[in-house]
Amino acid sequence: MTAFIAFLLTNKFLVGAMAAIVGLFGIYAKGQLAGAAKERAKQSASEAKARTIADEIDDAVAGRAPANNLKGAKLCGWKP
Repeated sequence: MTAFIAFLLTNKFLVGAMAAIVGLFGIYAKGQLAGAAKERAKQSASEAKARTIADEIDDAVAGRAPANNLKGAKLCGWKP
C-alpha cells in the first residue's frame, strides 16, 4: 500500500492530473455558489416589487390616497 501511495505522489503526470481535477471541482463549486447568490438577489428584487404592488392595491381598496398617507404620517410625527 505504501508503495502505491509513493508511486501516486512521485509520478508527475498523476500529480498534475489530480491537481487539475481538484481545480476543476473548485471552479464548479464557485460557479454554483455564484449562481445561487444571483438567484437569491433576483428573488429578493421580485419580492420587493410584489410587496410594493400589494401595498398600492391595499391602499386603493381601503380608499387611501398616497398624499393622505404622507399627511397623516407627518401629523403624527412619525418619520419613515
